[in-house]
Amino acid sequence: MMQLFGRQVQRVGTFCVRSQVQSLVRPTVSSSSSPFFLHSKSIFTKASDKVDDSEKKEPVESEGEEVPVFTKSQYEEMESKLTKEANEWKDQLARTIADKENFRIRMERQVEEAEGFSIRKFAKDIVEVADVLQMAIDNVPKEKLNNDVNSDLVNLFEGLQATQKMLHKKFDRHDVKTVNPLKEKFDPDFHEAKFEVPHEHADGLDHGHVHAVTQLGYTIKGRVLRPAHVGVVKKPLK
Repeated sequence: MMQLFGRQVQRVGTFCVRSQVQSLVRPTVSSSSSPFFLHSKSIFTKASDKVDDSEKKEPVESEGEEVPVFTKSQYEEMESKLTKEANEWKDQLARTIADKENFRIRMERQVEEAEGFSIRKFAKDIVEVADVLQMAIDNVPKEKLNNDVNSDLVNLFEGLQATQKMLHKKFDRHDVKTVNPLKEKFDPDFHEAKFEVPHEHADGLDHGHVHAVTQLGYTIKGRVLRPAHVGVVKKPLK
């Protein structure tokens, strides 16, 4: 009897111990709602808020540095000074660009003139050939230019004219122009007076005008290659 009672007491004690252990191992409150979890969550939340607040704060100025404070008149004075300097730099830049452009145009003109005048000596010799060719054409008797009688002379005359025409085409290509100032006002830059013609024999031309041309003149690129030899009307006597 005593043994049976002792076994029942042992079983009750064992059940009570197991119930207490299970209550400790399996808590009735979830981790998300436990006081420890809530406390730790609040701690981390406050810490992150502090970090965000520190990031939002403006940098603190170091000691010894002072922020300059200007008055309205000082700002206006500084603005006027900077505007004046900017205008001066702008004007200097415009002048520099203009000088560069003028230099470029001047150099292009000089190169062009150098190319044109490189054949100046040769052209001066060729115009003498043109003079001889013109004399040959002028000395052909026009009354004998008849195909039925003097066909050879006609062919020669036509050949001279064709040669002269071809020569003047070459002159035009290199900007070599003929100067024939007959009945024009005398120009000392392009004409050379060889003799004077009395006013009463000037065929009504005023004094200072060209009455006769003994030799044609030539220019190259607008400059005198050879002046025209002319006779000028003399000023009438009073």
